[in-house]
Amino acid sequence: MDATIICTARDIVVNGINADSEFVNTRNEVQIHLMFCDSIHITSKSLQSKDIRFKVSLDELNQRDCHQLSDDTNEENKCNAIEISVMNDNESHFGPQEPNGRLYSAKEYILFRTKVTEMDAMAFTIDLYSSGSDSDEDIKRIAFCNIFASHLKDTNGFISMPFNAENGKIVAQLKMEYLILNPMKGTLDLNGKTSDESWLKQGKGVRYDVGHRGAGIARRTDRIENILENTIASFNFASLHGADMVELDVQLSKDKVPIVYHDFNVNIIMKNKKSKSNSGEPSTEVHTMAIKDLTFKQLQSLQLSPVIKEDETEDNLPFASLQKVLELVDPKCGLNVEIKYPQQKICGQWEAEKTLDLNEYVDIIVSTVFANAGHRNIVFSCFHPDICSLLKYKQDRYPVLFLTQGLTKKWQQYKDRRNASIEMAVYFAQSQGLEGINAHAEDIILDRTLIRFVKSKQLILFCWGEDLNKTELISELKEEGVDGVVYDQ
Repeated sequence: MDATIICTARDIVVNGINADSEFVNTRNEVQIHLMFCDSIHITSKSLQSKDIRFKVSLDELNQRDCHQLSDDTNEENKCNAIEISVMNDNESHFGPQEPNGRLYSAKEYILFRTKVTEMDAMAFTIDLYSSGSDSDEDIKRIAFCNIFASHLKDTNGFISMPFNAENGKIVAQLKMEYLILNPMKGTLDLNGKTSDESWLKQGKGVRYDVGHRGAGIARRTDRIENILENTIASFNFASLHGADMVELDVQLSKDKVPIVYHDFNVNIIMKNKKSKSNSGEPSTEVHTMAIKDLTFKQLQSLQLSPVIKEDETEDNLPFASLQKVLELVDPKCGLNVEIKYPQQKICGQWEAEKTLDLNEYVDIIVSTVFANAGHRNIVFSCFHPDICSLLKYKQDRYPVLFLTQGLTKKWQQYKDRRNASIEMAVYFAQSQGLEGINAHAEDIILDRTLIRFVKSKQLILFCWGEDLNKTELISELKEEGVDGVVYDQ
């Protein structure tokens, strides 16, 4: 399956992308994510004690009648169009499915993927088989489930579908997450670095000091500059004091401007002119508002409270646009652009309300970077695994690192099991062809063998966390193979 079309002619536009580039991706890639926990729930008592195998196949509805979905004679070709990746030490790279399907295990996290040219003309069939061995003679199809394009309503989502036996009886239930990866929209110059020759891998053996949100979290009142995190002043201060790169948090405002700010919400103090305080002044009320609900102009109009410096410069104020950061931060300073997007916690609660469609969200941020980065070293990172997949699929100039908080008890775990541990993060990075991971330091400080594990997979390893507060520890981690350390400067 060709993932790309080689095109060097100028002024050719494919899917809205200028083809004056090293490659132009013209296909939608639909990845089917089967969660390892209760992905397939057998409801038929007669089947619950049996070993179940399953296989996913792709159907082109513009070539065939939908009633023939499960009876095509060219079954091998249908299944070869689907690749499988299992999050374990041996099967994380995508490859062909087993001829007789995979033995189902509720503990496995499995990804299926395929590439289609017409979303509306495709459908998936998931077949269940019962067998006592791997031989063809013992395999018997017991049920199937059809998934049509109409079921995939958004870029990513959740599907619950029944498995029907040949007699129409429901014998099992499928619970599945999915992701649709679209090519970039807009005009991009994709010439230049590719993942195989990215600046990170070119600098193999080089270790990077990365300023966490610039010079450090919150406001550095221990400095005469009183530097605020995630500001242009903070980034330039970190660069001036030895940082090779700075890490910054990017999300979109209501009017789709990429801005630099860590939290999904901001507390706004508003005066109530109808209500007076004891001093006779208007009373104040604190309102928490989502960044996604405020325009860039509204964010820029907010004033810091309390005011620590009366002569606060514009460079030391929050909510700078990503474009302005790329223009005004020292060009020799690399940027670790962490994309913020809300995820669901294991308790079921979301970090914040969902914002734009994932594809559009990533397109806007990537386009801004491509238009303004120049020759600056850039690395993308994100805790959201689907965003990492989109970043890698849409562009191949800048490296992508998958962020993970690992096994720490300091924060509640994400529901997505790909975030659960360094090992799972590594397997996911391998499956998506990411350049590496950015791990919470607590895990690798407690178990240094994890450093060797990541490096044995030929991946870049960054780490972050408040435990990185001693120069000696940072030096130790670098010596043991950590490529980049993100810490408060």
